[in-house]
Amino acid sequence: MSRYKRRYRPGEAAPVSGVYEAVHADHRGTHEVLLLVGDLFPRCRCCQSSVRFQVLIPLWHAREDFDLKHPALFAAVQ
Repeated sequence: MSRYKRRYRPGEAAPVSGVYEAVHADHRGTHEVLLLVGDLFPRCRCCQSSVRFQVLIPLWHAREDFDLKHPALFAAVQ
């Protein structure tokens, strides 16, 4: 099983930042959502805890990149 094939449940923390596919029960088709590492997967207002999430495109957020978040770089910009 690929490390990105796992489906996550509401309340779990996103393991990586990126674009996730939200898979609902039967009231709505799948769609894409953006989550940052550590964000909790939300419940759906209709299917509640039945919604599942799967990584489609893992991405680095600028705050996760060592070179981009380095304090000296922020000081130079201001």
